[in-house]
Amino acid sequence: MSGSTGLNGPVKLGSTPPIKRYIMKYILLSIMLPLAIPLYAEELAGKPRVVDADTLAFGEERVRIEGIDAPELKQLCERESGERYSCGQVATEALRAQIGNNSITCKGESRDKYRRLIGFCFFTDGTDLNAWIVRNGHALAYRKYSTLYVKKEEEAQAENIGIWQGRFIAPWDWRKGVRLEETEK
Repeated sequence: MSGSTGLNGPVKLGSTPPIKRYIMKYILLSIMLPLAIPLYAEELAGKPRVVDADTLAFGEERVRIEGIDAPELKQLCERESGERYSCGQVATEALRAQIGNNSITCKGESRDKYRRLIGFCFFTDGTDLNAWIVRNGHALAYRKYSTLYVKKEEEAQAENIGIWQGRFIAPWDWRKGVRLEETEK
């Protein structure tokens, strides 16, 4: 008999034993797989324009800030005194002031139905912008998509800051047409 015996029986001369084929496939796969899976699908960086309290623009590209939902620009909230104010505009201005002339980096892996990158955004020192806006009471943790910022929301609520200083409608309900007039005082 010409050949040798392999792990799975006789092996013909000139053929590759099964264990070697397995090892070669493993090596090839371990080299190719990381090339097919990027760490982040997209990254945008620079000085953004604040569109609203949960959307930034880098040139023509927009980023929907991941895991949060902020009051809409035309949304009204109510202070503890009963005075109505534009909480969407206040939240937007707070974000604009916090960013100032600083550079921001946003990283994300997907886009929403408006083709905005869904991203986690950070200052150059590593400060989490998403967490900042929730912790300061200018947005809610968007539990439908993430629970990452729930603790920050609870901290803002406990301190009665931002929208937590009075009554408001959750942004996701406000977009469905619910208004303060329809809720009990």
